[in-house]
Amino acid sequence: MYKLHSLTVEQVSGREDTRLKIFDYYGTEAKVTDYAILKNAFIYNNNNTGKWWVDSDYDSDNIANFYGLDGYLGFSIKNDCSYCIRPAIKYSDISDMCFNKRITGPGILEARVGSYPNFAVSKSLQNKLFRLYQQGFLFPVDYKSMDARDKNNLIFDFLAYKEPVFVYNNERYVLATAKQSSLLSNGCRYKKGDKVWVKETPINLLIDLKHDTAVFKDLIVAGIPYINHKQYINNYLSNELGIDKPKTYLKRKS
Repeated sequence: MYKLHSLTVEQVSGREDTRLKIFDYYGTEAKVTDYAILKNAFIYNNNNTGKWWVDSDYDSDNIANFYGLDGYLGFSIKNDCSYCIRPAIKYSDISDMCFNKRITGPGILEARVGSYPNFAVSKSLQNKLFRLYQQGFLFPVDYKSMDARDKNNLIFDFLAYKEPVFVYNNERYVLATAKQSSLLSNGCRYKKGDKVWVKETPINLLIDLKHDTAVFKDLIVAGIPYINHKQYINNYLSNELGIDKPKTYLKRKS
């Protein structure tokens, strides 16, 4: 069984012997998916990248590190839920389940694995899926867990709620609830509380072979404050990525 973990500052921008070479090659910026935007992710509008947490060693109950635009290493309060989570996985634990592998640099691979909600579908498909759902032709087959708390109400522990996943034409879609007003990649603007159909796609990985580490290329998860992110990736996210569950509806290529 694989285990997700958070990256450290040393792995991202530390000494040469500890730093993952993928960050020398790709930089530290990462794109934010529509699903993460719906879940309160902050985005830099000029390039659709976001901010993401890294493990922090502050002797503080309130402050944690994050990476932002142009490799900026900053710090913020731990209960801010506009930051994304960018997990990593030991590559040797999941290498047999990865597909579409390709060499992109010395000791660096890109690959795909599992699946997770990514982009909001077109307006016409939104309407079709809502119609089929309301007519009783779509049934939940899975779920994704998120934090039920509002971003302004973070005084309690993580409170999980489940968003249903449906299959239509051999593809998977989550019926997501917007936690903030958002303009998504389908050109549609949504307000807080709106329901949005988001399609699952394979997860893109950046892999450092020397350090046996695979890092998520995109920022697929937001809305989880730093104080809860380890609980979230260990108890929820790691079980919902579809990595160790065969997905016949995905067209995999070697």
